[in-house]
Amino acid sequence: MDLQRFLDTLDRLTETQVRALGSRLDHHHGSAADEVEEWHLLLGVRRALQRAHRSRDAAMAAHEASARVVAAAAANGIPLPDPDVTCVARAAAEVARAIAAGEDASGELHSLLAEWIPIEVLVAA
Repeated sequence: MDLQRFLDTLDRLTETQVRALGSRLDHHHGSAADEVEEWHLLLGVRRALQRAHRSRDAAMAAHEASARVVAAAAANGIPLPDPDVTCVARAAAEVARAIAAGEDASGELHSLLAEWIPIEVLVAA
């Protein structure tokens, strides 16, 4: 997946998509096992970033992704702060980090994107 396409997709998030994503992501973190699974994914991304020496690029991509989610939410009239927006912004940042990590984190990226079903068609476009 291309980072720029993912970021552009975040610009087009609707309130319905933010709410759906927030709900999916919140539900996915419903158990300790889910938390451990995510921790392993994020650790895999971190290792891939370190091997590729791309941690700085990943940090900038993560910041940009979360900022775009917040901007899209505000543009859709969602009053901030909002728990769904926060959840989606954090998840978008992690996806952006995985994209920045490149091929070494492709498995982790696939797993992180599993909850992004509501915008899957936009990302593929």
